[in-house]
Amino acid sequence: MDGPDAQGQSDPAGETGRHAVRLAVVAGLAELMVHMSGLFQGRWVVLTIFLVLKPDFASTLSRSVHRALGTAAGAGLGAAAAMLARPQDAGLIVGATVAVAAAYALFSVNYLLFSVSLTVFIVIVLDILGLSAESTATARLANTAIGAALAIIAYWAWPTWEGLTAQQKFARLLTSQSAYLTYLLSRLGRPGTTDQARLRALQSAARRARTDADASTARLAAEPIHPPLTPAVARTLVAVVMRLAHAELSLHLLVLQQAASRRAAGTGAADRDEEWRGCAASAQLEALAAALGDTLDKLAEALVTLKAPSGLPPLRRLEASLRDRSLPDGSRLLPITDSIVDATNTLSDVLRREFA
Repeated sequence: MDGPDAQGQSDPAGETGRHAVRLAVVAGLAELMVHMSGLFQGRWVVLTIFLVLKPDFASTLSRSVHRALGTAAGAGLGAAAAMLARPQDAGLIVGATVAVAAAYALFSVNYLLFSVSLTVFIVIVLDILGLSAESTATARLANTAIGAALAIIAYWAWPTWEGLTAQQKFARLLTSQSAYLTYLLSRLGRPGTTDQARLRALQSAARRARTDADASTARLAAEPIHPPLTPAVARTLVAVVMRLAHAELSLHLLVLQQAASRRAAGTGAADRDEEWRGCAASAQLEALAAALGDTLDKLAEALVTLKAPSGLPPLRRLEASLRDRSLPDGSRLLPITDSIVDATNTLSDVLRREFA
């Protein structure tokens, strides 16, 4: 995979790269601590770090707490089960079988219950192998708690807060909408010049950017707030861009319908194209397309710099000028351009208010 996103994934300064370095550093330090202290079953400290330290704060905190609580409960249950089943190994084997089956079933369902079941299994199996259930339970509990605490400390010491990087994703969201929208507007009345592969690529990029923004919004809601791009602002931006996206899909359909009509017209297609090029509104439509692209690009820049956008083109005045002209397909096009301008102006108002 090439492009900015791929570079961001491999860049040590990026989110994924920073997490990889953070995980390697804290796991290495934990291994050194275990080695120097001679901690009994100390490998569980490092294992816990690998299992609970995640790129985002919410997952790290949730898995750390669930694993610590699950281990505490599982250690107690496992030790109790081992004591009750002694000296019959058959009872221990049945208990271990039930525990591992439960752990397997719960792995993708509930991490807390999975941790309980897994710990019960480990305590019982090690008791069968000759290690005291009490000492195993104590070591498992202590080492898991240490590993979970180190994971949380590592994240707080070197965080990758979504609130500090989300503006880049939202900026990509607007630039992708800008590219897709301006290309669609430029193809109106010129369906024979539409590059279908490019159009699909621009549509896919816009959709992928919306998906990334949705995921970013969910992560923002689970983190400490980092103004000015708060969860509330992110949700508003996503909602407005969805309105813009719906209008773009209507515009996309209009372009495809023009292409189908052109193919059906055959020799009359050239006359149809000439009608568009010669209509009085053609220049106004091109001006509106350029202004929309310029506005969305400036809004993206505002998200990167976290400064209120300025010097934006008069979109509503440009769009109103289309209504004073005779425009082919105007009955379908004008409601679409009205929705596009309305959504874009709403984005401008939101960013002005939040970044003022």
